[in-house]
Amino acid sequence: MELALVSSVDAQGRGVLAATGAVDIATRDDLLAAGRAILNDPELRGLALDLSEVGFIDSSGIGVLVELAGDAEDLERAFVIVRPSYRVTRILDVSGLSDQWPTEE
Repeated sequence: MELALVSSVDAQGRGVLAATGAVDIATRDDLLAAGRAILNDPELRGLALDLSEVGFIDSSGIGVLVELAGDAEDLERAFVIVRPSYRVTRILDVSGLSDQWPTEE
């Protein structure tokens, strides 16, 4: 499965990164690089990661979320997960990370 990434800016000045497809060992580096680019953009206030169209996520994908959240914290930037899909919500629940980061619907 592939991963498509589209970035935009929301009304709060955060970079929105919308992911579609699978977040796994084959696509993790793409998501990590795109998320870090947004977090390091001085004109943006943080990263809103839209995972509403993610149909599959594995442990390497969860690792990317952990890394991006840590990067955001280090940079004192916002990090939020937007509309996580059922699959993403399920893996976050199972892994005990569902309350780790703010989510928006």
